[in-house]
Order: sequence, then C-alpha cells, then structure tokens
Amino acid sequence: MGSNWTALSVIENGQIGVSLDRSLNTNPAGIKGANTDAVTVEIVGNFDIGGDIMLEFQKQSAVHLYACLADKFALPIDTEHIVYHHWYSSKGVKIVDFKTGKSISNSLLVRRVRVQRFGEMEIQSKQLKRDLFQM
Repeated sequence: MGSNWTALSVIENGQIGVSLDRSLNTNPAGIKGANTDAVTVEIVGNFDIGGDIMLEFQKQSAVHLYACLADKFALPIDTEHIVYHHWYSSKGVKIVDFKTGKSISNSLLVRRVRVQRFGEMEIQSKQLKRDLFQM
C-alpha cells in the first residue's frame, strides 16, 4: 500500500486498502496519457496467463469498489470509465477490442458493476425500456 503509486488496492482476501501517501486529488501513474482526473485501483495478484486466479471475494470487492466510485463521481458504468492498464499499449494507445460488448468478460464486468450500483430490477427495467423503444 505504501508504494507511492496507487490510491486504492483490492488485496487477495477482498479487503480494500487506501494509500495514506497519495491523495485522490493527485493524478495517478496508472496508464500513460490516461491519468488525468482518474483514480487508480490496484488489484493485487499476478493475472498473467499461468499466474493467479482472482477469487470470488476479490472480484466482489473490486466490483463493489467500482460501483462506489461510479456513484461518488457520477460516472457512467462502461469501459470508457472503468479501464485496465492491459487495455493500453505501453505507449498509452487504447486497444479497441476491449470496448463494452466486444468481449464477454468486459461485458460481464460492466454488468456486474451496474447490478452492484443500481440493483438487478433496475437493470432489467432499463433493458426492457431500451428493447421496447428499439422495436
């Protein structure tokens, strides 16, 4: 937590740590060219192929944290506002395949955060209204 580069960390057991040495009012050092007005959330683990598997309670904590941040800062819940550093090249260029709807895992992440934030019934109601108006 004291690494001086992140504000929030979700550790393996699902606990959320807050760095005391980085203000949320300071731009983080997370993604080159995409740090202005951002909050960096560190998900602790080696999630490269063959590495760690994120356990359900760590996933639930991360989803809950994303929903709380979206609520606090009035952010839309989509992959333009919840991003991961591996969605960007080392030069800060966004990889377009990671947009909401283009990947099952990204769509599931966005859905889980929306359900956490708004509740299942609200999401179903919004989807039904959207489907009705597209007919």
